[in-house]
Amino acid sequence: DINETFETVRSAVMEEKMTIVLADGTEITAVLNGNNYILDKDVDDALLSNENLVNVTINDQTYKNLTCCNHFLENGKPHLIFRELTEAEIKEAELNAQINMLTECLLEMSTMVYQ
Repeated sequence: DINETFETVRSAVMEEKMTIVLADGTEITAVLNGNNYILDKDVDDALLSNENLVNVTINDQTYKNLTCCNHFLENGKPHLIFRELTEAEIKEAELNAQINMLTECLLEMSTMVYQ
């Protein structure tokens, strides 16, 4: 029956395990469902920082500058949704890092001057 064949193929595709390797080397096993990665066990939000998603490998394909735009539980299973950062978001992060560095330098210099 064509419906049984279709359901068998769909189930096999839906259950394909994927390995997600984050920039720090953490490996996450998941099943892709649309744009959701469904995990067997949850991960800490700290692992999903933009710094740790700068270089992500999913099943031997490398992605740059991802962000986790959603991390939620559904039917007791953790789900992750990733997307690429826009050029504007990347530039904003770079500018914020430079501003923070300059602020720290100014604070350090002011403590030297006013001692």
